[in-house]
Amino acid sequence: MVMTRQWYASAPVVDGGPLLEEPGFWAAYLADLAGEFPPGAFGADPADAGDALERLDDPAAWPVFTVPLDGGGAILAHRNNGEAHSTTDHVLTRPGRDEWLVLASDDQDRIGPGLCWPELDALRHPPESATTGALDPHDRLLLLLPLLGDTAAPASREAVAAVATALTARGAPEESGEPLARQLLGGHPTWGAARWTYDADAASWLCEGPHSPRTEPLGTFLSWRRHLVQHDYGMGALLWWMWAPSAREIVETYAEVEVVPLAEDRPGLDGPNGLEELDIDTPAPGSPLSDFRDRRSAQRGHPAFGALAGRDRVWLRWREEDAGADDPTYLLELGPDGRWLRQVEQPPEGPHVRSSSDDWPINPPLDLYDPDLVEIEIPSAAFEEAWRRARPEETP
Repeated sequence: MVMTRQWYASAPVVDGGPLLEEPGFWAAYLADLAGEFPPGAFGADPADAGDALERLDDPAAWPVFTVPLDGGGAILAHRNNGEAHSTTDHVLTRPGRDEWLVLASDDQDRIGPGLCWPELDALRHPPESATTGALDPHDRLLLLLPLLGDTAAPASREAVAAVATALTARGAPEESGEPLARQLLGGHPTWGAARWTYDADAASWLCEGPHSPRTEPLGTFLSWRRHLVQHDYGMGALLWWMWAPSAREIVETYAEVEVVPLAEDRPGLDGPNGLEELDIDTPAPGSPLSDFRDRRSAQRGHPAFGALAGRDRVWLRWREEDAGADDPTYLLELGPDGRWLRQVEQPPEGPHVRSSSDDWPINPPLDLYDPDLVEIEIPSAAFEEAWRRARPEETP
């Protein structure tokens, strides 16, 4: 479905940007998604939320919120206040086209969802060339939340953390950030959530929802963004910039790598002497990434592939590949990133010794997508019992 620019030509359209600073705005803007959560969960006074809703629904001033995209396009959240009930159209504009694509609309046509989480995660980062519209990542994320309808989103730690962080940055109490984030990630009540799949040939996400316009590919510009990819080998790390539709696509394509958060205190990553920049489909010839991709390709067909990924804790009975008869066995407790949290060292003879990550200056992660790790998984109770019986490691 498309919509011409002339659709709103005679409407009293105004820039909604100034409303973002109004007290109670986010409680009003996200009220349809919030369910039973009151304005106080957003850190807003109910009276302020009511005033903000009146501004949003003002028939004399229809606010439009602009989220600029790479390449000169934008997603517009356009209020329609001329009917008995106010509605919102979320439309995609693209340079050189007079027609707008409706990604989501909560009017009687019921169109949506318009985005999956990997796309929304990418879109919260503004293009470097943009100078107008919503540029703050928290504002962009919250403005686009009503388009989301992804069954995988509420269970994603990354998604919950991102939305909770945005909410608290906009005044929500910390104690309500995570539960409210899970609620908001559940999908708009008009169209709910749907399953999305990534079409590698079309380089686009596709939605299975019956009311979604996203059954046809839209291309890479909605979803691909640059990620910082790291192979931590213990004594150091290899780093690359990689363009991909999501962090998950990267770790499912390459073994022994992780996508690390960007930090302002890591200079030298850009510029002529910065990191090599790749896309997910073209690893640098002769680099370890080619081997990592081949290794992952061999693992992907295994029924246990990725079985340990996404867990808060994993417990393993570990021996080094070249371990001899006199070498110890290690019981390991791993965090969600595959790094060791606690271990019990069990030599063939002598006392068992326990230690924690605070005692280790080097702690490279294990690849939790590796199906071979499933064969050495142990119950948490077995680890805790061994931990209880072991003596603490002696410090010099």
